[in-house]
Amino acid sequence: MKLKVAYEYIGYDHERPVAYGEDEIAKLDLTAQTIHYSVWCDTIVERGMDDKYRISEIDLPAWADPKRWMTDWQYRSNCIELQDLPDCDTNPAYAKLAELSEVDCKVAVALLAVKRFKNPFFESLRCQLESWLHDTNPKYTSPLSYKQRDAVCRSYHIRY
Repeated sequence: MKLKVAYEYIGYDHERPVAYGEDEIAKLDLTAQTIHYSVWCDTIVERGMDDKYRISEIDLPAWADPKRWMTDWQYRSNCIELQDLPDCDTNPAYAKLAELSEVDCKVAVALLAVKRFKNPFFESLRCQLESWLHDTNPKYTSPLSYKQRDAVCRSYHIRY
């Protein structure tokens, strides 16, 4: 789903989402200006006056919650990570993956992105992940144990 989002400049090349949708964005003063700064080699450089808000259109999966996407940086990061999967928009089970920690989500994407494994261990981890995804009442909060997650992180060079 396409969604218009307003980002507010908060300093030093950083922005945060503050409003989404036409109604909420219309309430903002889009003509507001603020001083912008850049950080270059540990030196803060003033760039001058520029717009306080920036409007951008994002593509969210159909299962994603826009309000949570606005306020929860980890949920936002996981939704962006999950968009690398080919069936992200059509698979509502991926909403469970967006609830996981950032590392667990990256590991799940690494396992789901591969069509066929040469290593039977990783094939079994993918089967375990898929069964956890389709289970309506899973026994565990995470699809993999810490040791399994670490094995995937080492093999796929995922940093945490």
